[in-house]
Amino acid sequence: MHSAGPPQTALIVGIDGQIGAALAAHLQGLGWRVFGTTRREPKEDTIIHLDLANVAACSLPPSVDAAFLCAAETKLAHCRAAPEETHTVNVDGPVALATRLVAGGTLVVFLSSNAVFDGTVGYRRAEEPTCPQTIYGQQKAR
Repeated sequence: MHSAGPPQTALIVGIDGQIGAALAAHLQGLGWRVFGTTRREPKEDTIIHLDLANVAACSLPPSVDAAFLCAAETKLAHCRAAPEETHTVNVDGPVALATRLVAGGTLVVFLSSNAVFDGTVGYRRAEEPTCPQTIYGQQKAR
């Protein structure tokens, strides 16, 4: 992903999660300039507050080569108890954000979940039909 020339710029949505933090460290090790988002209060100038329930209110960096959408509401009980709220965070918000980023010329990588399958078969291929058994899995499949 890294080419000769000026450093590339990444936006990691959910930089304070396990995947987002590891991805940030890896990209920074490759010389990328990394911005991130959090739903908490940002503590650094390269971290942006983003509520996936209100993407329109977020100010994004002006030029980003790639964006990695790593954030989601993954708590199964919360998804079951508040399906409309979590649908906004897991489906509507990421789609709106991806649409906005792609319109600006950004390559968007959207992480999925093994929850889009039923767990009865291991090593599923990306082209296999989904068969989620939870609200969260259904939202990620959408």
